Amino acid sequence: MDNDNLAQLKAERDAADRAYNDALTRLDAAIQRLPSDFPHPPPGPDEHQITPLNTLWKIDGPAAGSRLRRWLIASVRPIVAPLFARQQAFNAALVDHINRNLPVERQTREAIDSMLTVLRDHIAELVRFQSLLVV
Repeated sequence: MDNDNLAQLKAERDAADRAYNDALTRLDAAIQRLPSDFPHPPPGPDEHQITPLNTLWKIDGPAAGSRLRRWLIASVRPIVAPLFARQQAFNAALVDHINRNLPVERQTREAIDSMLTVLRDHIAELVRFQSLLVV
């Protein structure tokens, strides 16, 4: 082999090495990264007022007192009783609705938390797998 052939072979090998290194660089740049700002699950439901709501929803009648007080209550009660009954029905519906939705809110938060963990782990495994392909 003469020097011209050796020089041509060396140039071809250098070009092939550059192309291979460029391909590896592009592949390395394509490896996924785990996001640094991965989302957190939403906060749990606000249960601060659940106990008071469950104990205060019912409108109790006034306590019996003196004879005059009982007479006043007996006189006014037929007028205001429908209003109180309607308010109590609203209170009962609202408390029932809140009590039924509380477990759903808890389960939704738990499901989101679990899904975020699975997703984070899956992305981390993909990153690891892709890194092993490059090495």
